[in-house]
Amino acid sequence: EDDCLPEEEDDCLPEEEEEDDDGFEDQGSDSDDDEEEEEEEDEETVRKCKIRDDPMHKKMKDNDRDPWGLKTESVQKDLGEMKCPPLELFCWNRVVIDEFHYLSQKQDRARVLTLILGLKSNYRWCLSGTPPHGSFDDVSSLAKLLGIHLGVNDTGVAKGGRGSGSRSKAADKDKTSTEKFSDMLDVKSTQWHMRRHDLSQVFLDRFVRQNIAEIDEIPQEEHINKVTLPPAERAIYLELETHLKSLEMNSQKAKKSKKSSKGDREKRMQQVLEDSADAEEALLKRCSHFDLAGNSQTAIETCQQIIKTREEQKEDCIKDLVKQLSAAIRQRMAICKIQKGWEGTEKESDGEVNDRLKLYENDVADSNCVSGGADEEIHELLKKVLKDAHEEANKDPNKKSSRYSMANVNENIDYQSDEEDESKKKKVKEPKDKRPMEEIKYAMKYALREHVHQLRTLNKELAGRIRSLRYFNWVLKFNEPGTMVPCNGTKYKRMCCPGPQVPAEKAGVLSSCGHAGSLACLEQCAAREECIDPTCRIPTKTSNIVSGISLGCNLEHKAGGVWGTKLTTICKNIKGLVADGDRVLVFVQFKDLKEKVAEALESVGVKTLQVKGTVQNQIKALSVMQKEVPSHGDPKCLLLTMDDESSSGVNLTHANHAVFVHPLLAGTQQLYDAYETQAIGRVRRFGQKKTVHIHRYICSETIDSDIWEEKGVSGYKEREEILRKSREKKTTE
Repeated sequence: EDDCLPEEEDDCLPEEEEEDDDGFEDQGSDSDDDEEEEEEEDEETVRKCKIRDDPMHKKMKDNDRDPWGLKTESVQKDLGEMKCPPLELFCWNRVVIDEFHYLSQKQDRARVLTLILGLKSNYRWCLSGTPPHGSFDDVSSLAKLLGIHLGVNDTGVAKGGRGSGSRSKAADKDKTSTEKFSDMLDVKSTQWHMRRHDLSQVFLDRFVRQNIAEIDEIPQEEHINKVTLPPAERAIYLELETHLKSLEMNSQKAKKSKKSSKGDREKRMQQVLEDSADAEEALLKRCSHFDLAGNSQTAIETCQQIIKTREEQKEDCIKDLVKQLSAAIRQRMAICKIQKGWEGTEKESDGEVNDRLKLYENDVADSNCVSGGADEEIHELLKKVLKDAHEEANKDPNKKSSRYSMANVNENIDYQSDEEDESKKKKVKEPKDKRPMEEIKYAMKYALREHVHQLRTLNKELAGRIRSLRYFNWVLKFNEPGTMVPCNGTKYKRMCCPGPQVPAEKAGVLSSCGHAGSLACLEQCAAREECIDPTCRIPTKTSNIVSGISLGCNLEHKAGGVWGTKLTTICKNIKGLVADGDRVLVFVQFKDLKEKVAEALESVGVKTLQVKGTVQNQIKALSVMQKEVPSHGDPKCLLLTMDDESSSGVNLTHANHAVFVHPLLAGTQQLYDAYETQAIGRVRRFGQKKTVHIHRYICSETIDSDIWEEKGVSGYKEREEILRKSREKKTTE
């Protein structure tokens, strides 16, 4: 009802005074602008009045207020005529909650959970093939569904990664700073945790029953398909991996921002992640396809596009650094106007703030301005950037910067405006600054000091971009036939150096900085934790050496086509399975990758189905795969999301092949096992009359193999051991 238009006639009149979006009264001096605004307000008011008087609009609003038809005459006489009666009207004998674990694992299920908790019933059943029970919070969420309160959650417990603790994380966001601080002060004892553990076990013993599906007689075979990326695709993967590492975008730091407005540096970070939520997801997608978000037809085209993009991002970073540096220089000029001789101040006693910008300039001049070290190319570029920034600042020394709006005195610019050009920002009337001059000077100096910290961060970002671009260029050169790699070992008289130039098979490149040379020289320098380039101060380890052979310099350059090597291999195998008359389930975790897989399968003549859209469309898609005898032209391949309800609880025993495009990216081992068990359980269940085949596709020496080794191999070995014992038992009988 709050969204309805005003019903009183007085509300249709224009307001006498409005405030703009920034909270300041509109003080426009131009009378023409005022008249235009009044005309727009009048037109908007007339439009709203017309909509309000429209009979169809009134009918729609009435339906929104009363979707059940409670005010209609038929319902007033007989409640049985009600449309879609609310479930809360009844006291149910039994409420059955199927796959209840999704209510706690999925953050967007909050409304459904609220509905279920509000239902009245005599009995409740909660069903799940993979119930979460790894912690007190997991058991407590189940007890809550049954109306039992086991105790408060321990807010001090560290939450898991992706997919774990979504409900707890959402609750943490709603807490005030005081509540979060109180959580850190309240440290629970070991006995308190043991008591909670015992209480959880008592609940499980009393209220939970476990049925074990005896499906050992259903034969199962697992096929681990190792995929070796060709040189071009491997280069694309390594470029992203190295680029993320150079920008320090690990799984904790690299998260997709939800801010509507982002700074220049944050925008560049998002361009690296593309449509991925974090760095791990971006790498996992890159294993499956070389250009998921672009339109490149081949991996070589993608390589060329990557170089172009990285060059543009480097130039953007340089421009941003010049802009920020010039703003800092102007701020120092403004400080020196009210305090002569402050430039270059080093002491920090008696409330004085030293000139951190001068320290920064000295570090640039001494080639010591990048934390972690850099090389001569980077330092020379930073010196040029500083020179350009001084020239830019001297052109317009009075130019204002929104960064210093809160600290500086007598500012009269609306810095909340979205306009990037400072000169175009709307002027607003502000009261005269009543702060003491000493406080103003301190605020201005402190703001400059904090800004210098961010300048150093930009230095590090620029250095990382130069290194990753240099590394990628070498990766491409290593895959060019007949490449000879220059080595400076002869120049610096290293006895191990084979010569001034070595073939790619005997050379390598450092992933930490992108400098290349002979393997012998690289290994000798790495043993001393030094780079092969004497001007490079980045500590080097043996693990940073990437040989030309590992980059594929001796491999045949096979083209993976439009879909890449991995998807091409998957499509070829699925096409063969479908041709034999079998039906296939394909599991993918990410929506954009699933669409790419569907396109690839359709391109080779394999019709696909997806469980999406309305409930009717979802049922229709599943019913096709549940036919005992498929009709002519029916799709025989169903694409499912690996960590979603679409891959849980459905009986699809007429399919006997489950294909995992990539390993599951999950925050905990429990989640990994649960989602995988649910996926395999769609085909390996009672009613299956064929041998179940599980196909996994793992790209060698990528994040694919890392996740598989960490979370998948142990479960695979256990299943193989169970199947081996089952076969031995049958043989004995």
